[in-house]
Amino acid sequence: SLNLEGQTLPSTREEIDAVPQITQDYAAQKLMMYEAVIYYQVKKAMETGTDVGDSARIFATALRKTGGQILSIDIKDVDRAWAKDYPNVGFVKGDTEQIEFKTEIELLFLDDHTEGMDIKAHVLMELKKFGVWVKKGGVILIHDTLHDKFGPPLTQAIREWTKEVGLRWMEDTQQHGMALIEVSRDLPH
Repeated sequence: SLNLEGQTLPSTREEIDAVPQITQDYAAQKLMMYEAVIYYQVKKAMETGTDVGDSARIFATALRKTGGQILSIDIKDVDRAWAKDYPNVGFVKGDTEQIEFKTEIELLFLDDHTEGMDIKAHVLMELKKFGVWVKKGGVILIHDTLHDKFGPPLTQAIREWTKEVGLRWMEDTQQHGMALIEVSRDLPH
């Protein structure tokens, strides 16, 4: 913690640890998500895969610092009781294949891949549909790139799309992995 004129300010790690979470894993990815909001000065973010809302809470907490908001999409009904403490989170219930989306954002987080789907095709569809709306200077994060089942098709989709649009990507290799794609140019949409 930093001490500024007698006031103790929490570190980023302490702030993240204070966010109520259902799952206690993926500490490295949660830190990366939080720090991406601050580093890229995100005002508008979107995530696919609300689930229990852990990632939405991490993003919403960081977005308080930038004055931003996040739209969280899930195909199923999700418990939103926690959202009363996060007025900067909006929800859409629906299938990402069916949702119309034409809004510029600075951060896209993809985490709705599940067993039983064609993960490569699904992630490619989401990158082509939503990734192109990430403004130059923004970022795309994709969770589970090192997951035993999800990782190979995820990385295939990421490689194919980034090559097609001329972007580079990096991978955080902690836990189940996280891809980070910096949007270094305007993308056609």
